[in-house]
Amino acid sequence: MLAGSVGGHAFDLGVPCLLFLAAIRIYLRRATLEPSEARGWRILAVSLALITLGGLIRLAVVLGLQPKEFLVNAALLLQLAGGLLQGWGLLTWPLAPRGSRERWRKALDALVFALALFFILWILGWGGIFSVSTEPLTQKLFTLAFPLSSILVLGIAIYLGASQPTRAFKGPLGWIALGLLMNFLGNLGWAVLTLKGNYGRENAMFDFLSFCIPMARLLAPLSPEPVGHCPERAEAQDFSWFATTLPYLPVLPALALGIAYLMRGAHGWDPVLPWVGVAIVLILLVRQFLAIRDLRVFTSTLEQRVQDRTEALEQSQSLMIRTQRMNALASLGAGLAHDLNNLLCASGNYLNLMEADMEDGQPPQAKDLTRAKQAMDRAAELTHQLLAFGREGGPASSFDLGARARESEPLLKVLLPRNILLQFEIQDEPLPLVGHPAQVDQILVNLVANARDAMPEGGRITIRARRSEVGMALLEVEDTGQGMSPEVKAKVFEAFFTTKAPGKGTGLGLASVRALVAKAGGQIHLWSVLGQGTRFTLELPLT
Repeated sequence: MLAGSVGGHAFDLGVPCLLFLAAIRIYLRRATLEPSEARGWRILAVSLALITLGGLIRLAVVLGLQPKEFLVNAALLLQLAGGLLQGWGLLTWPLAPRGSRERWRKALDALVFALALFFILWILGWGGIFSVSTEPLTQKLFTLAFPLSSILVLGIAIYLGASQPTRAFKGPLGWIALGLLMNFLGNLGWAVLTLKGNYGRENAMFDFLSFCIPMARLLAPLSPEPVGHCPERAEAQDFSWFATTLPYLPVLPALALGIAYLMRGAHGWDPVLPWVGVAIVLILLVRQFLAIRDLRVFTSTLEQRVQDRTEALEQSQSLMIRTQRMNALASLGAGLAHDLNNLLCASGNYLNLMEADMEDGQPPQAKDLTRAKQAMDRAAELTHQLLAFGREGGPASSFDLGARARESEPLLKVLLPRNILLQFEIQDEPLPLVGHPAQVDQILVNLVANARDAMPEGGRITIRARRSEVGMALLEVEDTGQGMSPEVKAKVFEAFFTTKAPGKGTGLGLASVRALVAKAGGQIHLWSVLGQGTRFTLELPLT
């Protein structure tokens, strides 16, 4: 491709071949050191082998060792194939996205880049030189193919590194891109000189490029930096403004020049330019089609991911609620054991009195039997409520919120010490809800247990149930305890957040309350001031 006299030809072709042979060996060695980059380095080594083989054939022709006619074109085809193969090697590196669709888009972007630059160069003078050239058609076609192929591969390198340029171009990609840029300039100069019939003359620039191009390729595998890494190599890896508009930037100057050229009049219009313009438009349309198709796939995948994530969150929330239910059940069980012991002792005392009366020959007193029965009924009621609380609610049903809150009084008193008073202020008007009554019990148990822990020296807990002015059922649990600071209030509903000592709380109580209220279609509000107490207000939809 790059030439001067016969001696210049030998230098321009021989030196690159020697450097390329050295580079091939280093490329293959680099492939063994970097497994994630191995495929790309091997393909690049094959591309250099084809370029070197073509160069050696042309060198043999220049030195007169082989006849010229057929082998020159064969050598050029080998070098052209080797040049294009470099693009495939770059697309296999970790810089390229994992998905084939995104790699196709990168290749199309590079093709648009190459065609737009070709369009600009053609208008600026390449077209005129091509049209008046007397070179054979085969040679003229090669003068188009080589610059286009080199700018195409350069475009691939640019677009691959565009998403992380400061990192990507510091390593081997930067040296390869530099070599591709010099290769394009050399091929463009060779094409122009060939079309003008001046290819055989001495040219210092070609001598310089014939040494620098293989040196840049040689330095690429010697770079200590890795090729680069796209963190997830997703289908669409970069949504920045620059990366989104970059494929279209080369088209803008081409479009401006095309409009200016068109305004000169139809008589000056080159027939090649419309075809290049149509090719650019078609490629952009294909790219947009691929982008729209991938957007649909991405949307469908995103919807599935959202659905999966929602199901996972619902499962986690359900597990959190069940965990807190078991913790509340354990707390109730501890309190219930104390009450049951008292009730059983009372029942036993009355039975002992009845037994003593019978031993004295007197009939047992009815009042002792009644009191023993009342104690046993009370124990059975507490046990029944504990078992009902432990069940998972069953199907939704209609129930009255006020009545359910009243029914939970014996269960709630199990949680409280003697120095805490439990009061109820229940509105007489029915408050019909549809849901799981056991979940109301769980909410009250959690809120009352938190209120109890906030009053270590005793106090008062008030439970209210009424209808709001906007037609919602309101359930309030208010205490006269220590209250909360603004910092605690901001985090109180977060899962696993607790102000209690290690081993004293799970931090799931209020989080499960909020989840249950939200599941019922309601809202929860918190009022608390340090030293003045706390009030939780639940708004639930009436039926």
